[in-house]
Amino acid sequence: RRAARGDAEAQVDLGTLHEAGIGVVQDKAEALRWYARAGQQGNVYGQYFSGLALGRGGDGLAKDVDAAAGWFAKAEAQGFYMAAESYWREAIAPPFWTFE
Repeated sequence: RRAARGDAEAQVDLGTLHEAGIGVVQDKAEALRWYARAGQQGNVYGQYFSGLALGRGGDGLAKDVDAAAGWFAKAEAQGFYMAAESYWREAIAPPFWTFE
């Protein structure tokens, strides 16, 4: 409910549940929708996880490195060091850790 009311932290949490399939059907596109909602509100984790989701793609979610770079740039602008290009390029290159 908090996520639906616009709570960015709850939106990131719900995105994580959808990405992992914990308590809900695993759906990476739905995860991205929640991450992006949080990211659009300036939540750095929403921005970073949106970048990861788009940069990795898979399971019905199209890989879009350019869009991912945009999300990472927003997170980096807030001082989130893991969103620096030298880090995120490695994070989206297989093999990478997933919730599966």
